[in-house]
Amino acid sequence: AEKLGIAFQLTNILRDIKEDKDMGRIYIPQQEIKKFGVTVQDIQNENFSLPIKNLIKHQIQRAREYYQQAFPGIAMLSKHSQYSIYSALNIYQGILGKIEKNDYNPFLGRVYVPFLNKLCIILSQFFRTRVLF
Repeated sequence: AEKLGIAFQLTNILRDIKEDKDMGRIYIPQQEIKKFGVTVQDIQNENFSLPIKNLIKHQIQRAREYYQQAFPGIAMLSKHSQYSIYSALNIYQGILGKIEKNDYNPFLGRVYVPFLNKLCIILSQFFRTRVLF
């Protein structure tokens, strides 16, 4: 649960970089920003560059590692509740995929998984966890 919570939070931070920046907030740790040669001003001014791209790539990789670490724990949940957690995990990983498709540019606006895609994910996970088992 802890690993999944961290993965979800990292995904939210990445998804909301532009919105948060517009409200004067930056949630990526300062040490990570500096490590990649990015400045707060780069983010505030939306200066998309290779260092920012590398920072976002790194954060996505971190989130994916947390998702992988969390995955085995979901099987420990009751069969009845697994589908909702698997669904959320897949939807949030879809958000990371959208960021990647945007060439890791966090300033293009908030990315999301379209409703029909979410519905397909939810139905497939419901079928997989409740019907096939």
